Amino acid sequence: MALSNGAVVVAATVIVAGAGVAAYAWLQEVQDLRLEMAEVSKKTDSADAAAAQADTTATQAVVRAGQAVATAARAEQTADQARVLAVGAKETVDRAAATPAGTTGLATASPAPAQPTAASETVVGHDLAILICAACHVVAPDQHTAPTLKQPAPDFHAIANRPATTDSTLHDFMLKPHGNMPDMTLAEYQVTALVDYMMSLRDRR
Repeated sequence: MALSNGAVVVAATVIVAGAGVAAYAWLQEVQDLRLEMAEVSKKTDSADAAAAQADTTATQAVVRAGQAVATAARAEQTADQARVLAVGAKETVDRAAATPAGTTGLATASPAPAQPTAASETVVGHDLAILICAACHVVAPDQHTAPTLKQPAPDFHAIANRPATTDSTLHDFMLKPHGNMPDMTLAEYQVTALVDYMMSLRDRR
């Protein structure tokens, strides 16, 4: 039986309406997916920003640590200088106390400042070696702590007894950066005292 025109119109309307519902549902799904992607992108940007901030903070921490190490090194050098000056002052006081008083009752001229003796240079060099070298070397028989290096550097006695070791070679070596050893930036008087002490360890033949 042939369909009437009205039935055909109704059927067409139903089909179009169904297609419209399906298209709307698909568009809604696409919109939801876009919103979800936007949220993921936002979270990714936030994570990247946090990572960049963490890198900046870590770099600043490294810089501050380096500044702290430099400050500590300068403080240690100042302490070394104060220690040497204190030893020199004590020796001056000891010599003054040992000088007999004059018997004339007249004021006497102050003696000229005494030059450091070889013995005092050796003592100062020993103290400096214990203070700044003992972390890597065995510097003296009375060293109370072992070097912290896993494989200690040559001990001072062995260095002093090398055939090529002289006052001059030791002096030049200590004033220049040397290999894997830290650059202590020693003052001239410290180098002189250390060389004098090290050469005192040389076996007498």
